[in-house]
Amino acid sequence: MQKNGPTILAGDFNCIENPTLDKYPPVKKYPTPSTPTELPTNLQLEDAFRKRYPKDKSYTRHAANSHSRLDRFYINNACTFQHQQILPSLFSDHDVVILSVTSLHKATPKTHVWKNNTCLFKKEKYKTEMQNYLNKFAKEMSTTCLNPLEIWIMLKCKTKQLLIKLGKSEIHYKTNNTIVESQRLFYLHKQMVDNPTEQTFQEYNNLRKALHKQFIETTRITLLKSKADLEEYQKLPSATLYKQLSTHRE
Repeated sequence: MQKNGPTILAGDFNCIENPTLDKYPPVKKYPTPSTPTELPTNLQLEDAFRKRYPKDKSYTRHAANSHSRLDRFYINNACTFQHQQILPSLFSDHDVVILSVTSLHKATPKTHVWKNNTCLFKKEKYKTEMQNYLNKFAKEMSTTCLNPLEIWIMLKCKTKQLLIKLGKSEIHYKTNNTIVESQRLFYLHKQMVDNPTEQTFQEYNNLRKALHKQFIETTRITLLKSKADLEEYQKLPSATLYKQLSTHRE
């Protein structure tokens, strides 16, 4: 934790703090373990939801005959609560809890290592745009007198510009596609409840597996990017980096 910086503690605490507000049906007494409740106090953190809504009732875990607010966010004074969103989960009896905060602490900007997304080299769109640029560049070179070093620098800059441009386009497409497919998954889940058929079950399972695979790949890429600033990894290509990281998996 940074000194005087924002601190957020989140998780499934498997207990409630207020038996009247955090549980339905409400109870007068509830055995609360000391460790989960003492930790936020020792770190000088407050329940983000309860601080904003001291009397509201909200639940994040649902059983057959009861509902509880077990999943909570605790924040310190360097964070300002904006809003909290609770979304249903298809894979758990706990809901998805999303907290939005603003930080009063200005983070120190860091420089990052930029690496080519070499996967884009195989994209037809990249090949076409690069070929068009090279044809145009060749015509311009016939009328100018640049030394080999200048030509090389110009080609490197153009390659990087194209990779950044297409990389943003790919991210935008994948994000939109994931949102659409996730909405379709929710729709299929509703269909299985309202009108269950073998085809619906099959379609639902296939889509769920595809989204899970996409999630794993996104997590892998995020892991690689998180290691890019470490000195021992800066000169390694992504394939070598992932191979080294994978050997440490449990």
